[in-house]
Amino acid sequence: MPEALFSTYRERLPEVTFVLFGHETSPSRCTLKAYLEYYDLTPDRGSAEGDESVLMHLGCKWDAARPDRRAVTRYTWFPEIAMARILERLQALDRPGSGQGVGLEAITELFLTAANRVDRKRVFYLEVADEGSPRKSVDINLYTAGLTIRSVEGPLLVLGEHYGIPTEEMRGLHDRIVDASLGHIACGFDGRGRPFFTLYYELPGDQPVRRAASTS
Repeated sequence: MPEALFSTYRERLPEVTFVLFGHETSPSRCTLKAYLEYYDLTPDRGSAEGDESVLMHLGCKWDAARPDRRAVTRYTWFPEIAMARILERLQALDRPGSGQGVGLEAITELFLTAANRVDRKRVFYLEVADEGSPRKSVDINLYTAGLTIRSVEGPLLVLGEHYGIPTEEMRGLHDRIVDASLGHIACGFDGRGRPFFTLYYELPGDQPVRRAASTS
């Protein structure tokens, strides 16, 4: 781990509940990750109000071959945020007119389809940002809505079109996972400023594994 990250990691380590490690590979890059998780420091949901937030995870990430490519990612939880405020914050996240929108209209439809089926206190809303990079995104856990992928077919196909995925390819993916449980959705802009959308789902009998389909 680069020294610039290790100093943060070492300083925060006594405060955390869990430490997790991971990696992400592509043909051109291997990114190593160390996560610090703060579950024991989070408040009871009833003790937070409105837009009050709390740090849930801190991620130290770096390129194995280029340690100067590094980031500290903050995952911030909003325990009592209202549904209307989630929609407002999604709206503020998007960049309409820039040619780089995240497909907000379809994402909003997907979110509302699930949100209307579940109590607000069972929707887990996180915002994610990197220090020193354009990354800014949200993650909304919707497992408790009890929906399947079939229930959100319309907005998913629209998102596929928005991200330039061929209709046949998107339809094929949808048909393979149509009975999977809708998990959580993530959307926003990555560390290079590119829009993305990720759908997490759980296949029948797949516990505890979570699977994801991502577009960017």
